[in-house]
Amino acid sequence: MILLEETQTTLKGWTFEVIATDLNDRSIAKAQEGIYNDYAVRYVPPDFMRKYFTQSGSGFRVSDSVRPYVTFTRLNMLDDSKMLFMRGIDAIFCCNVLIYFDGKSKTRTVQHFYNALLPNGYFFLGQSESLYGISEKFRLVHFPGATAYWKAAESIQKTGAA
Repeated sequence: MILLEETQTTLKGWTFEVIATDLNDRSIAKAQEGIYNDYAVRYVPPDFMRKYFTQSGSGFRVSDSVRPYVTFTRLNMLDDSKMLFMRGIDAIFCCNVLIYFDGKSKTRTVQHFYNALLPNGYFFLGQSESLYGISEKFRLVHFPGATAYWKAAESIQKTGAA
């Protein structure tokens, strides 16, 4: 919704796609319904609620104007062959998932995310998660109300022989 708003002004001419993944098929089916309860939309600004949601029973249904931008798919982050296809991504939001992985699985998954991100891309974790002891490839970045990890653009410098 924020991206839709921004493509009218600041990001005019930009295109985007949101790829939403989960391991659980029922969770994906539920998300595809696009119906959220009060708790799920508790931080959505009132103007966004009016513009992008309609009442649906006891919940709120996301507008059809948002749906074409979101693709839902099943993904096992521990499946190396599937993760290798994740490429060219500007931002990854992986909140409260890595807390369930052992150290080796976290390291492998974070490396896949690093490879999937474009230079200058951002990686967001849940508030209780960090990359401490997992990866030193990202730089920690603080935003108002959020923390992220940034993949610096690798500079290619040619040096002349002396």
